[in-house]
Amino acid sequence: MKKILISAFALFALIAVACNKQNDQTMVRFHNTLGQDITDAHMDFDDDHKTDVGFIPAGGTTNYIEFDYFLTGDDWPMGTLAGVKGGEAFSAWSGLWCGTGVTFKQLEPGLYQIDIVHLGVDSLGWNQLIFAD
Repeated sequence: MKKILISAFALFALIAVACNKQNDQTMVRFHNTLGQDITDAHMDFDDDHKTDVGFIPAGGTTNYIEFDYFLTGDDWPMGTLAGVKGGEAFSAWSGLWCGTGVTFKQLEPGLYQIDIVHLGVDSLGWNQLIFAD
């Protein structure tokens, strides 16, 4: 009986920790508004801060992915999403290439969605990362 009570208490403690853990995590999902799948995707901030994203289906959204590091600049995602789309190298970024006057900070813990959009006309355009409203 004592073993059952200890096991039940351990299970309850594990569930309580798992349910409360998300409150201090930065969780991001990616929504692909483009017409093709993105494979082997990863979010790169610098040489030390890279997170695998994996497969992002055309028109679809990934599950939430935990980020230990997620830099923003004036409320824009500052990393580069890289991967493969249509058999070719793919990248998307916020478009904030100049850091002058930009306030950089870590994304606060919570749940976020980033939309991957194409701006401009065909090859003259670029792929951009935008926080969803």
